[in-house]
Amino acid sequence: MPFIKPLPHWEAPGIEPPLLLRQEGWKAGVKPPSDYFNYLQSRSYEALKELQENAIHKDEIDLTVLVTNEVFETHLEDYLKHTGYAVATGTVNNYVATLNPALSAYAEGVTLRLKVNIANTGASTLNVNGLGAKGIKKSSGSAVSAGNLKAGSIYTLTYDGTDFILQGEGGEYGNATAADVISGKTLGTEDGLVNGSMPNNGAVSIIPGANNKPIPAGYHNGNGVVEGDIDLISANIVAGKNIFGVPGSFVGKKYASGTATRVIENGKSIIRVTGLTFTPSYVFLGSSTPTAAPEGIALFAGQPIPYSYSGSNINMKVAWTTINSSTSGMDTMPSTEANILADGFFVAPRTAITSFNWTAFE
Repeated sequence: MPFIKPLPHWEAPGIEPPLLLRQEGWKAGVKPPSDYFNYLQSRSYEALKELQENAIHKDEIDLTVLVTNEVFETHLEDYLKHTGYAVATGTVNNYVATLNPALSAYAEGVTLRLKVNIANTGASTLNVNGLGAKGIKKSSGSAVSAGNLKAGSIYTLTYDGTDFILQGEGGEYGNATAADVISGKTLGTEDGLVNGSMPNNGAVSIIPGANNKPIPAGYHNGNGVVEGDIDLISANIVAGKNIFGVPGSFVGKKYASGTATRVIENGKSIIRVTGLTFTPSYVFLGSSTPTAAPEGIALFAGQPIPYSYSGSNINMKVAWTTINSSTSGMDTMPSTEANILADGFFVAPRTAITSFNWTAFE
């Protein structure tokens, strides 16, 4: 229904009175200018005009959208459409909530916020408005563990038809255990925080050796090393061997030793050794019974000898001495009396000693 009374039409804008006049009003004997009255009439007209143009009449209001007090009260009791709030009472692990308005019956989807009064020490229940105790579970379906509900904290719980499910908690935590987490750090689990037990080894350095060295279990910060050695090169490793992946290339000199007894060859009594895997360059012989029959012999094949000697057409240089006596010398001997062979040697000793210990070097 529209407005009935016509507007007091007035278009002359006038002039706004000064602030002091507007604050103190007209005084006796004052004759205000007509523009002041025009200003008041014009502003009143414009204000009423704006009100009529923008106001909604009661006939234009849709009464169906108005909420009656009865409907509002019904809504307050519907904990499927909104979340209730209560401060828990009851004993440890057995919580009681009193909603106002009261919850008339448990139904799937009923949700409330609960301020816990006592921290739980294990599996817990909640009884709302005396409707019966229901288990408080994690989203995984397992019962809450000790410390999951802390005194003074507010938790949101939703009834799933069987239990109240703790919202915003739980979920998938994976399969890590305390042993998988470094000591000093914590791991979130369904049972709350767990302290890591993995040893923190920091930087671990290993010096290689002949035997395997166990690597300590636990965390390594990446700054450890397996120590190297500048001498670990192929030239320092015997050919045919491999050390830590480095193949050897060094080929050393061979040697052999043994005991030999005189034999008679072509009427001469000699010491002969054959069957070596190399051609000797030096051969040293000594009596196998030096205290009873001393004699030492050294053969040099084509090598410098530590004695002063001059001569020509020498086939073999032989240095010899008789221990504990002054008898010694440096002989040049024909190949029939002393010689280096491809796989051994022979020599005719100066004494009658029958058995000699020998060592030959490549």
